[in-house]
Amino acid sequence: GLALFALVVLSLASLVAIQYRDELQHAHERHELLARVLEDHTTRTLDSAAMGMAAVAGMIVAGEPASSAGVLRAMQQTLVNQMQLRSLSLMDAKGRVLAAAGEQPSGDVNLDALAPLPEQSQPLLGRVRWGRGLPMRTGEAPVPAGLVTLPFVQRVAAPGGSALYLVGLLNPDY
Repeated sequence: GLALFALVVLSLASLVAIQYRDELQHAHERHELLARVLEDHTTRTLDSAAMGMAAVAGMIVAGEPASSAGVLRAMQQTLVNQMQLRSLSLMDAKGRVLAAAGEQPSGDVNLDALAPLPEQSQPLLGRVRWGRGLPMRTGEAPVPAGLVTLPFVQRVAAPGGSALYLVGLLNPDY
């Protein structure tokens, strides 16, 4: 009787251990799949924003004046096509806004708050920033909890050699 009871308990313990191991394996596989899906979504989001920004930058590199109506239209169209972008602003190396689509910054942008800035034309994803707007030199208004944005900055080599910065503010909730 005691041997039979021990055999039943051992069998149940083995069954529970096997089911537990299988559940852990299935949970691990689900987490791996979720990680791949999130990585793919993030890559597509950043690549698509980079392509839109490259189109605007290409106009400027080709000689279109930074504050022209054509550049502004291209920026506005990029915002329409790139739902993950909250705004798109073009500024000089001192932070003076030359053109903006979406949010209209008032004053000069504090580029130091967006550091590090890219040294090449490849866009660089910045650190998470509290708020939904660009950091201004005049200071920032208090931000309600939970409002964040990600700056996506591209250096643009304007004709004449001056450096401009195209800043897209990404909505991390997208």
